[in-house]
Amino acid sequence: NNMTVTYNGSGWKLIYADQPLPKTSKSFSVKIDHSQSPSPIMIGIVPTSLLKSAYCYNSAGAYMYHASNGIIYTSGTINRNQISKAGTNSIITVTINFSVNKIQWTVDNFQSWSTTLDSSFTNSNEYYPCVELYNQNDKVSFL
Repeated sequence: NNMTVTYNGSGWKLIYADQPLPKTSKSFSVKIDHSQSPSPIMIGIVPTSLLKSAYCYNSAGAYMYHASNGIIYTSGTINRNQISKAGTNSIITVTINFSVNKIQWTVDNFQSWSTTLDSSFTNSNEYYPCVELYNQNDKVSFL
């Protein structure tokens, strides 16, 4: 289901899709409709256990892509590899592949990067697409 979110606050806010990823499809896309530059928008997945967390990216078990600097955060650790930065009108696709235990981000169908999921991630758990927004008027759409 498509869902568009415009952030009216300030400071970090975790926003997640209203439904978990289907068991049969572990892929989703988010479009950045509006981003103040540089806007620290993060895009990733969150297990059900972290839905009430204030900050997803620094919590164990969450995997996030930081749009303004291209850094991947894995279970609270900054991964030193970077992918393309993203901004207004960028589409970021996230794909989870449990058969090889990987999560992958693709920016604008151009550059992709993957990392290994930790052992707590299994196909039997529920995961929600999520974004973390920081600046007022940032707007994203779950596609």
